[in-house]
Amino acid sequence: MSEQSAVETVDEVTRRVKVTIPAATVAKEVSNALSELERSVKIKGFRPGKAPRAMVEKLHGESVRSDVTSRLMQDSLRSIITQNNLSVVGSPEISDFKAVPDSDLEFTAHFEVFPSPAISGYEQFKVSIPRRAVADTDVDEVLEQLRKSKGQPQKLAFRNTAQNGDLLDLSIAVTVEGQEPARPEPAVIQLGEGKLPAEVEKDLVGLEVGYGKEVTVTLPADHQSPELQGKAVTYKVTLNSLSELVLPNLDDEFAKAVGIGAETLLELRMKIRERLEQDQQSGKQNDIQAAVLDQLSAQHTFKIPQSLIDDEIRNLLVRGGFLNPDKIDVRRIPVDQFREQLGEVAEKRVRGAIIVDRIAAQESIKPEPADVEAEFQRISEEQQVPLEEVKKFFSSRDRLFPLMVELTRSKVLSFLSGRASVEEVDPASLAAAEESGAENKKSSKKKKS
Repeated sequence: MSEQSAVETVDEVTRRVKVTIPAATVAKEVSNALSELERSVKIKGFRPGKAPRAMVEKLHGESVRSDVTSRLMQDSLRSIITQNNLSVVGSPEISDFKAVPDSDLEFTAHFEVFPSPAISGYEQFKVSIPRRAVADTDVDEVLEQLRKSKGQPQKLAFRNTAQNGDLLDLSIAVTVEGQEPARPEPAVIQLGEGKLPAEVEKDLVGLEVGYGKEVTVTLPADHQSPELQGKAVTYKVTLNSLSELVLPNLDDEFAKAVGIGAETLLELRMKIRERLEQDQQSGKQNDIQAAVLDQLSAQHTFKIPQSLIDDEIRNLLVRGGFLNPDKIDVRRIPVDQFREQLGEVAEKRVRGAIIVDRIAAQESIKPEPADVEAEFQRISEEQQVPLEEVKKFFSSRDRLFPLMVELTRSKVLSFLSGRASVEEVDPASLAAAEESGAENKKSSKKKKS
């Protein structure tokens, strides 16, 4: 159907090919499409399928040629990708496009391909991680959080002006510059916890019950929502009532009420410490895996397609709650404005994932049926959903495939961390060393540029 040059290697992740589709092929496909349209098109003054071909072409020829050109290009690109076994990332970029009636259709396509570097040097590692330990203050902090969760609001009878720590029953309207004024909505906040912007909460201190305030703040130019960047936002607040959060006493009765099987306060403290130590152990494994990946990433500086990095930036924005995939097509969101802030983190994450996936292929590491069954069981218990429902949910390939990827990566990371010699060091010393390394890296980049 088409003539094409040999696929050229532009760099390790970019391929280029020049394509020519003969004029005769284009003309034939256009003629066939017009004939198909001729049988069904409705033109005033003619019964369906009876309009003259010349009139059909005059009215619809340009649109038909555009559709045919697009289809021929897509078919040609699919054929090239298949014939050359290209693992393409994103959409091809088209240049040198030439589509003139009665002439050959010509274009050049640039493809980004998935990197497939050979990974080596993972026989053994020596890593330093922060020393983790559970302190009494950590237990105290959890206890205080539990107390707050069991606290009961009680109306203040002796004071009618707001102070930090008070529970404020508010009516609040938030209006963004350039938008219609918002209607007041009820809200309850604890003043000082940062639920509202700091400027707003500061102005609420001293506000009397029954009175209101209007505070305008300007959002930063790099706000996560592009439509809000640099905009003025006005908070119109009315204080309806004041309460204080009355916390329960830390005693055996409180320990029983928490509901984790503790009969005494001492037993509750022991259970909290045990859970924190389990979390610390999990955190230690994460630290080892991250340190190992950092070493491998530093040793393997292969090029990564920008489209993969941009996709990961979108994933970070979704995980951060800045984009809602249920409301928008995340893939269509431009990320240029987030590259400076998130690009380095995204590239690091993508590089690590590629390294792990390549090691999985090189070492033939994959989940066993028992691994999958254990994961189904874990999800069932964690989500409190029957095991059979979990299995039914993952019965489709679209849902099972990401889970298998995650399980494979988890096995690879365990495989790698098992080869690590680990030194636990003072967290402050490690943070200082990492900061010094980051400064040296920035300095090196500046010198190169």
